[in-house]
Parts: sequence; C-alpha cells; structure tokens
Amino acid sequence: MRPLTLRTACRNIRAVFDRATPADIAEGVAWYAEARENCARMSELYGIPVDAAAGMVAALSPNAKWERNLRDAWSLAGALAAGNSPDTVKCQTYGANKVKAVQIWQAAKIGLPYAGIAKGRKVTSFASNIASGGEDDAVTVDFHAYGIAQGRKFTTATATFGAPVYRLIASAYRKVAQDVGITAPQLQAVTWLVWRRS
Repeated sequence: MRPLTLRTACRNIRAVFDRATPADIAEGVAWYAEARENCARMSELYGIPVDAAAGMVAALSPNAKWERNLRDAWSLAGALAAGNSPDTVKCQTYGANKVKAVQIWQAAKIGLPYAGIAKGRKVTSFASNIASGGEDDAVTVDFHAYGIAQGRKFTTATATFGAPVYRLIASAYRKVAQDVGITAPQLQAVTWLVWRRS
C-alpha cells in the first residue's frame, strides 16, 4: 500500500461526504451534541462533571459499538453510584479500559484530576469531541476514519497506524470540514454514518 498523502486523504474523505444524504448530514452534525447531552444527563444524575462522563464513555469505546459503549457507561456509572463493584458490570471493551473508566469516576467524585487517566490519541480525541458537543478541533481517528481516508475498509485488527498518520488524517478532516462548512468532528461523524452502511 502506498504511503497516504494529505491530498489523497482529503479526496477520499470528501468522496464519502459527497455520498451523504441530507439526513446523514443532519444526523452527523448533531451526533456529538447528542452524545454530550447524554453525558450531561449522566453528570446531573450521578454528580460528576460532564467531561468526566465523556471521559468514561471514551475510555469504554475501544472494541465497542456505539450503542453498547453508551449502555456500558451508564451501567458502570449506575453500579459505582450504588456502591457496587465494577465487576458486576460486563463491558464490551478491554479490561484495562474499564479500569480507566472506573478510575475517572473515582477521581471525579473526590475532586482529583482525571483528564490524563484515559490515554491514546483516539480515546482522548473522542472524549474531547463528546465533551465539546463536536465544537472542538480534535479529530477522532478510529479504524473507520482511517479506512475512509485510505479509501478502503479495515477492521480493528488491520488498521494499525502511528502518530504521523493520525495527524495527517486529522489534518485532512479539518481541511475538508473547512471546505464544506462544518466542524471536523461533525465531518467525522457524517462520514462514519455513510461508511458504516457502505
């Protein structure tokens, strides 16, 4: 496979965006705002900051489908709020990510810093995108976004890429987003919706 260039990534991202229906665009533009609203409800119910709730959701996201990811975050927060062991909640993500979500909860509840608990470019970007409602400049580059930029499908097992490629793809999303008049996280969400059904 040839090395990915910014020009190629932009062209491939734009091609996917151009296949979006008006409904796709409306849903994608609202996606992170709705995710933030979900975290705001969690914040209000369980007494943790919205960005901590977003951090828990993001920490639980690797290897999890979105609907399950959200359900796991709510289940885990509910168990912890009730004083139950996190072991009572089965999450779709990896065990280490569940531990990080629990640590975010614990730190947030006693007023300690939690922003650096969940690490990794994708997870920290996802948390930022959710917390801002898609109005920030971070870009969540998961295996879907990687495949969109490359112009072909990948799985979590085959989409391996380092920091330089992540930065290149994030830059491409920002450039195309500017061209089409939405934020980069909104563009990522729109293209994700289109890509999932293709």
